[in-house]
Amino acid sequence: MQAADYKLTNGHPIPVKQLAQRGANNNQTQTQTLRRRPYGVEIILTEIDEEFGPQLYKYDPAGHFCGYKGVASGVKDQEATNQLEKLFKGLEKDKKKLGGIDTIITAIEML
Repeated sequence: MQAADYKLTNGHPIPVKQLAQRGANNNQTQTQTLRRRPYGVEIILTEIDEEFGPQLYKYDPAGHFCGYKGVASGVKDQEATNQLEKLFKGLEKDKKKLGGIDTIITAIEML
């Protein structure tokens, strides 16, 4: 609803960072004010921005949100996130980027 309201008001889609922040703020309000927490709901939002390129954000029921280069969610999310961190550190060290096929292969490996 917030994304639709934003587009209706401003005439363009909401930036994914702003949407993640609004969702996280809503979750934080639910947790603190109403003493209700949306259990087990982590949301990952992604966008291809013309100015900034690919954007990836994740927010959780406690109201925490953060931007990532790669992230996982679920039962073994920490192990997958650690593998992604190693991958991206290696790419930054070698000053390389993932291509389309490499991105697909990495996603399948993470599963």
